[in-house]
Amino acid sequence: MDSATGTGANLYGVWAKWERAKDQLTALHKEVLAFGEKPDAWTIRSQVNHDAGRYLFKLDPNWGPGLVLYWGAIIGEMVHDVRSALDQLVWQLVLLNGAVPGRHNKFPICADKPAKGFEQMRREWTDRGDRLRRGELLGVSDQAFTVIERCQPYHGGNRLLLRWLHKVWNTDKHQHLIPMALLAEEPSLALSDGAFIIDKQPSRFDGNTYVMEGTFGGTRPHPHVDVNPHPPRDIVLDDGVAVIEIVRRTLQFTMLELLCPLGDLFPGDRGVGLPK
Repeated sequence: MDSATGTGANLYGVWAKWERAKDQLTALHKEVLAFGEKPDAWTIRSQVNHDAGRYLFKLDPNWGPGLVLYWGAIIGEMVHDVRSALDQLVWQLVLLNGAVPGRHNKFPICADKPAKGFEQMRREWTDRGDRLRRGELLGVSDQAFTVIERCQPYHGGNRLLLRWLHKVWNTDKHQHLIPMALLAEEPSLALSDGAFIIDKQPSRFDGNTYVMEGTFGGTRPHPHVDVNPHPPRDIVLDDGVAVIEIVRRTLQFTMLELLCPLGDLFPGDRGVGLPK
């Protein structure tokens, strides 16, 4: 069957999941930018030692009630859509190859090369308990197997994006993802009758706090200092990774390295793209 609602092998559902993740990413990025335009987006705390001319500024995101939980849910949905799209991709590849898919079929993401070789992914075997085991890629074609193998994280490079995807997806299944910090350009400092003596590390992230530290000196004993934050461009989870950027790169990688080459295996308009 060739219709989008039929049982024939097609990538319509996989493509829809990928597109939804892309739309969610765009919407989240717009929300982050809009949040940064608010005058109270940051809470600025300062500690001043006038005698030593020492200034310490701490900038915390002024999250609204429930905002981190809401954004965390969006991040989880994006990650789930991409990860489940890959599993559904394998299901469709098995159908395309004339085989019958089952619960064992899913997209493998291997940080290390399997001890018995990646080829084990498309075999059947009996374990020590005399139970029949089936590989995750059992039933896919040679061409599909080759594409999937060359995208495995153990090859390094951009393939490591899939390892991050699987890790965060697995975390989201058990606990809520919590944005920890906003990622932005270093805040600007404006002062009157003074000069900023830069420390070796004048700025840093400390948990979810952006910290600026330095010494001021000038013609007045207590120069006036204004801290001007810049609008955030991304969100950081507790792993320190910029979420919007890494999801964008993951979407690009999966499209160019998986959906496009594997979509070419499908006849007519059943590959990448919606039916005409």
